[in-house]
Amino acid sequence: MSKASKKRHPRATAARAIRRSLGEISPETSHPQTQSPLFSALPSEIRNMIFEFAICEIEDKSRSLSKYRGYGKVYPVPYYRPGHFYETTIETALLRACRLIYYETQAIPMKSATHHICPDALRVVDHPLFHLPKRQAEILYHLHHIVIQSWDLRLVSLAWKKITWTFRPTLFGFEQDLHRLLDGVSALREFTFPISCQEVNIEFEHQLVPVPQGEQEGPSKQKLVAACSEFSLTRSDGTGIPLDHVLEYEWSSAQRHIGDDPIKFNVIRLRWRSEVPPRKYAHLDHLDCLSCSSMKIISSLPVARAATLL
Repeated sequence: MSKASKKRHPRATAARAIRRSLGEISPETSHPQTQSPLFSALPSEIRNMIFEFAICEIEDKSRSLSKYRGYGKVYPVPYYRPGHFYETTIETALLRACRLIYYETQAIPMKSATHHICPDALRVVDHPLFHLPKRQAEILYHLHHIVIQSWDLRLVSLAWKKITWTFRPTLFGFEQDLHRLLDGVSALREFTFPISCQEVNIEFEHQLVPVPQGEQEGPSKQKLVAACSEFSLTRSDGTGIPLDHVLEYEWSSAQRHIGDDPIKFNVIRLRWRSEVPPRKYAHLDHLDCLSCSSMKIISSLPVARAATLL
């Protein structure tokens, strides 16, 4: 039996019909709602601000993140990233209020959401993000991939505005991790990012340990910054995204191995960003997962100065 002749599952048929009907919603096919001050009295700019605060992705303070289990112990959050204490949520009940509100707000959830991909998630070949309806896939905002062993570029082909890779330390040590990251960064020279991409961040994280007398880590950090400053990232339309900023910070995580003391990490964040102002693509990011009060900023420099001062 050919693929075309296969009978579609009833549930899939119903879901497809719902997506089509939602796609047909417009102001012309909706009640004008002039009886409501929300539409009759408020200008659209104020109304959109209200919708933004009502629907954007935020922390759910009533749901703490599940604890990480390993090595026979249970460790409190945060383990992976600084400031991640709670689950995130997007309240979508407002979208069901009426057709006109749905039309004006249906893009906000995807435009505000950061998709955190844990180290094991991409071991599944068929990731759910590959099956988004076209209208949602075209308005994706932020992909944040936590990398331990190797990174995966398959999801990067989707229409993200912002992409972040965080390289967590392995048991192989600082120099081996740095070499692994440099190999990955060099591969980006040949990679083509989606035309929608406005910002790319790469974080290199390593555990802070006492440095033997007479040794310094500075040259290794300078090597990383120097290697990345040699090229711009390329988008599918041929335009480039230049490296413009280097941030160094420290944070403390729950202990992963034996013992109860927190582990301190040092992180170098390299940022490539286009000339488009962040307010044009990140104004709905109320979560802002790349900054929090628990980060101790060591330096924040334009790339031209960072290579010499790190």
